[in-house]
Amino acid sequence: HGDTNGSGFLVGPELMMTNHHVIRNQEQARGCEACFFDEMPDHEYREKLEKEPVMVRTAGENPLLYTNEHLDVSLVRLHNSPRLSRYLPLRRALVKQNDRVVIIQHPLGGTKRIALQNNLVAEANTRIVQYYTPTMRGSSGSPVLNDDFAVVAIHHSSDADSTWDGGGQIRFTNPDENQNRQYRNQGTSMIALLEDLEKIAASSLLAELTILPG
Repeated sequence: HGDTNGSGFLVGPELMMTNHHVIRNQEQARGCEACFFDEMPDHEYREKLEKEPVMVRTAGENPLLYTNEHLDVSLVRLHNSPRLSRYLPLRRALVKQNDRVVIIQHPLGGTKRIALQNNLVAEANTRIVQYYTPTMRGSSGSPVLNDDFAVVAIHHSSDADSTWDGGGQIRFTNPDENQNRQYRNQGTSMIALLEDLEKIAASSLLAELTILPG
């Protein structure tokens, strides 16, 4: 919307997940467009895999179906988005330190990129997952995927400090001191999102999702 770029992913037919800070309210949701298949061709399999980018708009007057500022997640209804044989499943999993997570993203609003290197989890609990997997501005709203390519978190920010309190807060004890500082990316766990959807009795939304146990 406007000059803002973010990433998102389909979790059901015409149902997109992204960050709250990417789409905060109905006005922003009504002005959004989503681009699919914006990716570089695989030259070895060019004829088989290459697709033209597809632009779609959001659906109706109230396309924002759910948003949570604290969790930084929004669910948005799209109009005529591509039909897929399979939508990304959400896994209610407690991610562990040194697990590996992959992020598929559109950094800087550009073509699709897949971050596979330096992809260890640093810390995690039932609300926040922190990892070293690289991202850039515009990657907000990307799926954080485990080895089975199930969504375990949604990426929303980066943080830098070695003193993480385990609750998702970063304490900058000495902002001018770089010694022992760790640069981490951070996302919201699917555990926290699914618990919130259940808490607010969003049964119709939950029914559209593919939810895997931990």
